Amino acid sequence: MRKVQDCQRKCRENGFEAKDFVDSMGQDYIRLYRAGGGDKVIKLEKPVWADQWMTYYDLEVPHHRHWTKLKK
Repeated sequence: MRKVQDCQRKCRENGFEAKDFVDSMGQDYIRLYRAGGGDKVIKLEKPVWADQWMTYYDLEVPHHRHWTKLKK
């Protein structure tokens, strides 16, 4: 789950709008919610699908264990 503001900023950096993307994917995959404090958040309903989507479009961010240290 991420704040809508964070997602909007990241999506704009990549040339699209977060809300339009959520609407186009459908609520079975990703949804807008209101968190406890009233903040809008985006929640992945199917994280495995999201990971596969990111891999397919070469947008995946590696997990910590997948990073490799640079040699001097």
